[in-house]
Amino acid sequence: MERCDYDRVLTLAHAGAKVLHSEAITLAKKHSMPLYIASSFTEHQGTLVE
Repeated sequence: MERCDYDRVLTLAHAGAKVLHSEAITLAKKHSMPLYIASSFTEHQGTLVE
């Protein structure tokens, strides 16, 4: 997934996804900061959260 919105990532965090803490997502959304989520174990492109 190349792009995703804050609300979808926040929903995943609340559902138990351990990629990002929900408070980090809320803070980024509040200040309109883009987030980039990627794995440190693979070379796959990550996801830009806007």
